Amino acid sequence: MSVTAPQVGPGVARTGQTVQQGVQQPPQPSQHSALAALIVVIAAGGIPTLAALAPIAALFGVTAESLQAAFQAMGAIPPIARDASVPERVALGVNLTRRAQLIVALAKRAMAGASAEQLQRQAQQSIDAHRRRAEAAKTVGAAARQFGLVLGWQSVLDSRTTEGCRQMHGNNFRVDQPPIVEGAPAYPGWVHGGTCRCLPVAPWPNGKLVAAAR
Repeated sequence: MSVTAPQVGPGVARTGQTVQQGVQQPPQPSQHSALAALIVVIAAGGIPTLAALAPIAALFGVTAESLQAAFQAMGAIPPIARDASVPERVALGVNLTRRAQLIVALAKRAMAGASAEQLQRQAQQSIDAHRRRAEAAKTVGAAARQFGLVLGWQSVLDSRTTEGCRQMHGNNFRVDQPPIVEGAPAYPGWVHGGTCRCLPVAPWPNGKLVAAAR
């Protein structure tokens, strides 16, 4: 299966005031290129051969064998439907990037002597987060079909609410340009590893439109 990681547009339309939150620093060009190459391999599906992994492994300073062990621990990324919504495609792009980063970390653990069982335990936590992120994206996609591309962010306000989710409550966001929440692009329901309790709702009448990363 060939998958292209979705691109998030640089701008955002203004409705009333626009607020900007902290943005992660972009990776260095060499790291970005290496991750991009790894993402292409992940998106193709299956467990790559050692020969296919060798040039990518060299970019990260790991062996092809350790990189293959990491792929085996993670398993294949679930495909998405051809008619998937914009949030689902954004989630796929985020999951591909996170999966690539974890595969590199697992490969380094494998080189340090971690067993296959240890790698699988660490991988499962990330796989669960990826699944929750994809489920949250489906919920946002359903809300967008009902209310349009601009949605409201509703948080559960109690002692467990994180600062990022608390700040987003009552604000609006564009589905095609997810806002930066706690340092990364996010939708309601997928902040902090997908344990977020926030929900997408109809746009708040007086809500601010939170800008995406520029």
